[in-house]
Amino acid sequence: MNNDNEQPARSELATPLNGLFALGILYTLYVAHQIVLPIVLAVLTSLLLFPLVKKAYDKAGIQGCSAHWC
Repeated sequence: MNNDNEQPARSELATPLNGLFALGILYTLYVAHQIVLPIVLAVLTSLLLFPLVKKAYDKAGIQGCSAHWC
């Protein structure tokens, strides 16, 4: 007996669902880039400039101080 009302197998649904999932992730990243990009750039800039700032502080003789003393 051949039933035309049978549900498709899971393997037949896997590819379209994976594609929709990937598109959802890409769309989320596209929408969130206005928030994520400045944060990523700030972190990268701080990592790149940290050695220069440390050398400048050492050369100027500035001691680290806590916020309540400054």
